[in-house]
Amino acid sequence: LNNNGFITGTVYIEFYNGSDKDVTITRFYVYDSFSNQTVYEEKDCGTLMGGHDWSTALIFKMVYKPLYIWEYECDGKSYTLTKAE
Repeated sequence: LNNNGFITGTVYIEFYNGSDKDVTITRFYVYDSFSNQTVYEEKDCGTLMGGHDWSTALIFKMVYKPLYIWEYECDGKSYTLTKAE
């Protein structure tokens, strides 16, 4: 349910490793754009081989325009991936 940008309900989230290299997700978190606070955080999510995914389901109650952020490492380099709602 989206009410003027406020999300309520179950949200299914997936990170897919489309490369042929291993990717380690060091942190995943969700940022609420209204309160400017992190509303969910998970660290050390594991290592994904190429072609595999990591997923989770979250229950939101009035989270405003959530920003999904993954921090991950591949071949000794760190990256950040963001996805806005």
